[in-house]
Amino acid sequence: MSRTLFLIFVGLAIATAQPSVPLPVPLQYTGRQADRMNIVFLGDGFTHQEIGDYQRAVDRLKQYLLATHPFSKFPAAFNVWRIDVESPQSGITVQGGAQVNTALGVVFDGQRLFYSPNEDKIRRYSGLSGVRPNLVIVVANDSHYGGAERRGLVYVSLDPSSGGDVLAHEVGHSFCIDPAQKHCLDDEYAEPGYQASRLDMSDYPRIGPNLVPPVCHASSWCAILTCSPEPVEDVGCHLGGHGYGQGVYHSREQCKMYKVDGGFCPVCSRIIEKALRDFPADLFRLTSRNSQHNPEIGASLLPEK
Repeated sequence: MSRTLFLIFVGLAIATAQPSVPLPVPLQYTGRQADRMNIVFLGDGFTHQEIGDYQRAVDRLKQYLLATHPFSKFPAAFNVWRIDVESPQSGITVQGGAQVNTALGVVFDGQRLFYSPNEDKIRRYSGLSGVRPNLVIVVANDSHYGGAERRGLVYVSLDPSSGGDVLAHEVGHSFCIDPAQKHCLDDEYAEPGYQASRLDMSDYPRIGPNLVPPVCHASSWCAILTCSPEPVEDVGCHLGGHGYGQGVYHSREQCKMYKVDGGFCPVCSRIIEKALRDFPADLFRLTSRNSQHNPEIGASLLPEK
């Protein structure tokens, strides 16, 4: 073990000298935290007997995420840590059902949204661990399709068919083009009931860089893509985004920010790649950010299955 890595472990041990915070387990270490994106996994609803299930789930999710293009182009950009949080009871609370006593209080809304009213506690868990996370991923012991990116925290379930794709979609929301972190990758779909609704002009400042309102041409993407004079990549104008079906466009019919089982489109890929190339900069959304999504539509940040 290198002296640098040894000192990091010593520092972590000192920082986690609090009995309620387990020592973080490094799953991938490529360099000092100040120069890397540090991802911390936490679990909720896993009892002592189920921690092995959580650990295997994290291994699968981590491998899937880092193998997803364009993250896969930057294998040395990430440090990944796992914190083994044990809960008194197994599973999580489903809204409208019986309360489940878990460490982090994650709730499933019965449709496709995971969240926790204890997000300050989640941040304390990750912050007291000795790791300075750029991204905190909470794995819920539940197999429903769903996830969310709420106030900088990513939620994902154990859904065996789409958990990895959901994770990549939600992590996509964390990539921005501005230091103020107000223009980050946005959803490219319309929420149910909003397919015929038009994005209002008052929402224009809040939409992501992967969307164009209210009129779109192929050249609209030239601020992000290489153009000579039109974009070299195969992009166009497709209705939908920010939860609305009209008055806003995304660049490809299929993109992971539109439907999770697709790949990232050229526009989203370029934004992610630029943030990773520029790191360490503050173009990566930190965990203190508040959700920018339309409160009228709600906090659901995942397309219907």
